[in-house]
Amino acid sequence: MNRGFTIVETLFAVLILAFVVTGPMVFTSQSLKTATYARDQLVAFYMTQETIELIKNARDNKAIASLHNSACQANINNKLGWLNCNTQIAGDLRLENCLHDPSNPARARRHCYLGLDKTMVPIATTCSNPLSTTSCPFVIKPTTINSAGDPIARTLIYAHGSTDSTWKSSPYKRVVSIMPVSGNESREVEITVSIYWKSGLTNRHFTVRQNITNWLPLSPTF
Repeated sequence: MNRGFTIVETLFAVLILAFVVTGPMVFTSQSLKTATYARDQLVAFYMTQETIELIKNARDNKAIASLHNSACQANINNKLGWLNCNTQIAGDLRLENCLHDPSNPARARRHCYLGLDKTMVPIATTCSNPLSTTSCPFVIKPTTINSAGDPIARTLIYAHGSTDSTWKSSPYKRVVSIMPVSGNESREVEITVSIYWKSGLTNRHFTVRQNITNWLPLSPTF
């Protein structure tokens, strides 16, 4: 006479099977979360690096402009003129929008969102609250296919502006602050670039700080 499994034996077998199946699933799920976070953090790192390079480029443009523009030269010789000789250079970054200057109430606790617009022109716009989505908006990125049905090759570009049929929202927000170094304001500033994003239900942020200096001598002669 054949004897079947008892209920206890069946439940024990199911329990073992559950342990065998659940373990790899949990491991796979955690691996996917880790990979997603690593990808997001890598994007955040490159966005901070891009921002710092844009600021360095703006500084150098102002230094070069001062060689040919007396008004810009006068600004260069001011306390923070080496960063905000903006009205003299068409299309240049307005870094004064990012200058955090405790000695000036109009510039105290100032932040900006800085990067490229949809036409790849650098922009820097003041935003009062870094955590506000309206004051400091999320960056946008191109969709894979535009409204004409043509593929957009540069799908890894992040920019600032309004969304449309060819640009969509991204999870990233980029906030910049430029702080003069106390006692050396005319020669050095500290740049702080923070990237905020949400990974699943967790709020993330990545911050990079770097000091840059004014490489032009005061009142240079050429």
